[in-house]
Amino acid sequence: MGKGRWLNCGCVRDPKSQISWNKTAGFSLLIGPILFFLAMALQDDFSWSRALGVEAVNGLGPSSFSSISRLNNSDASSSCMSRIQHLKHRPASQRIAPSRAWENALRGYERFHTKCSQGRNWTQKFLQLNKSAAAAEAANEHESCQVLVFIEGPAGLGNRLLSLASAFLYALLTDRAFLMDSRGHLAKLLCQPFHDSSWLLPSDFPFEALDAAPSLGEAAALNFSSSAAIVSLHLDHAQSNGDQLFFCPSTRESLKSVPWLAWTSNQYYVPRFFTFPELWQPLVTLFPNVSLIFTHLARSLLLPSNPVWDKILRIYSSYLSQTQQLVGIQIRRHSIPNSGEYDDAAFHRILCCLVDNKMLPNIGRANGATGARSLRVPRALSYAVLVTSLQIRFFEELRDVYANMATVDGSLVRVHMVSHEGTEWHSYDQAHKAFVEMWLLSLSDRVATSSFSTFGYIAQGLGAMRPLIVDLRGDIAQQTGQLPSSASSSSRHCYFGQSVDPCNHYAYYPPGSHRCGNESALSDAHQNWITHNVRSCQDFPQGLQLVT
Repeated sequence: MGKGRWLNCGCVRDPKSQISWNKTAGFSLLIGPILFFLAMALQDDFSWSRALGVEAVNGLGPSSFSSISRLNNSDASSSCMSRIQHLKHRPASQRIAPSRAWENALRGYERFHTKCSQGRNWTQKFLQLNKSAAAAEAANEHESCQVLVFIEGPAGLGNRLLSLASAFLYALLTDRAFLMDSRGHLAKLLCQPFHDSSWLLPSDFPFEALDAAPSLGEAAALNFSSSAAIVSLHLDHAQSNGDQLFFCPSTRESLKSVPWLAWTSNQYYVPRFFTFPELWQPLVTLFPNVSLIFTHLARSLLLPSNPVWDKILRIYSSYLSQTQQLVGIQIRRHSIPNSGEYDDAAFHRILCCLVDNKMLPNIGRANGATGARSLRVPRALSYAVLVTSLQIRFFEELRDVYANMATVDGSLVRVHMVSHEGTEWHSYDQAHKAFVEMWLLSLSDRVATSSFSTFGYIAQGLGAMRPLIVDLRGDIAQQTGQLPSSASSSSRHCYFGQSVDPCNHYAYYPPGSHRCGNESALSDAHQNWITHNVRSCQDFPQGLQLVT
């Protein structure tokens, strides 16, 4: 879009009907009172999945996952400053209190994890278990701590973070200690979530044994014999018939006998977990508002380490905090050869969607008389706009639009960008920058994301925001397009999200009858709940999304 050119699109509204909105009122962060959970949680044979089935579980107080707990523990708080600081930088509407059941679950899991980890060398334990069939069987009989290991794959950072959250939740619900591959980027980017024990496997761990572990299909073919000390779950978007056995209840029941599971995925499977007969009721107990489940998972697990948090705060305080409206724009194109390529039609669509949906102010034809009058409009807003994209030109074009054309209501718009990598390399430096940008976007008052983008899912989830979704897939200049069913009639290619929770793109639902048979049948109550709370994703109709 040329400099000083009039924004010629149908979405620009009459100057008399311009932007006006107020921030929503805040609320108090609640922490549950100390009641009766202590006796149950201190039992040696305590099982969290059984405890979570209780209709009402009341709190002992916050776990070390909680910002309140960290304030009372100087060592714990200093080791993860983002945990205790991020809420004060958020708009009041984003300060969402977790349920007491979820607080209890995290607190109880932390004790369980500490019990499993203290005094234990995970490398030696694994080698002993993997030594022979007889040793595996004997060790399993006396082992009180089964394990799920999250393997960080080669996918983009957003996919890895979504997979980590899914794996942790599954471990918690199935009474497994959650351990993480220490070879990848996440070990450096994230805080350690447990004060007294680590979730990282040691550097001398035999990771090649995890990589060579039998797949789920291979273990199932052997009827999960006692010699199967470890089974590898390959739950990426492309799965074999054997991999898909994970979605069968009988397979998950058989996995209970396997001491170690390795989890490799690039998907967010939490919506799919709600279709599992044995998990949906505990999940509803933990998360009464299911559209915020990823928000609570992310704010417990996906917290920046102190060096990363320092950078986030420096950028936020210097450029983004002193404004009346902070608007985040996440731009990622899909279904094209080069996802980092600039496209003028894509930029035009983004700008029209933002103006038409009142996220940015309308503009006049040029700097001059209209602009001079607009500058005298009382109570004009100031905007800080954060653009995240591989391509710098999206930032430059938006900056130039508001530098060369006055807003019709006199609002001031400043546009910022943190990085512009050009292409995705999957390096640590790039992952570091991406994680910083995800968190900065999540601190916005409002956010616009790109369809199908897991980068955007992370930001909207951390911020507890329903995003404005802009469809940027394919060749935009040649698209005629059809309006999504939930979209506003004023825009052809953008619509507000139906939920804060991310989309599970490849959910493998409903399960194939030739693999699971009648065991996949659900109760009437369960099926009714799914009908009302699980929908097709707006930006990828084959996927599943949780809604309230």
